[in-house]
Amino acid sequence: MKKINVATGFGYIVDAGGKVVSKAFLPAGEHRIDDGYEYREVVNQAALDAIAIATSEKTAEQKDADLIAETLQAMALAEIAKKGKVLESEVMQQKSNEVLNVGA
Repeated sequence: MKKINVATGFGYIVDAGGKVVSKAFLPAGEHRIDDGYEYREVVNQAALDAIAIATSEKTAEQKDADLIAETLQAMALAEIAKKGKVLESEVMQQKSNEVLNVGA
């Protein structure tokens, strides 16, 4: 862990690869930061607002997992819809039978 000196209170943290991982609002003074990270200070809130936080790329495994989850959800919804239609047709059949039995 290393020490940093904060003057303006507005800054952001970058990882060892230079990616912005978070924005920081710290009171002026001395603070600690984990090794492998760097604090970069900006002059004001407007300058900090202009900084974009890096979004992580999904791995192939994460993309596959997302696709599987979406497929399972679609299959479940289709099954629910199918059961709803089965129930609807059973009700219609029952009503038809009742109508036929009334006339008998």
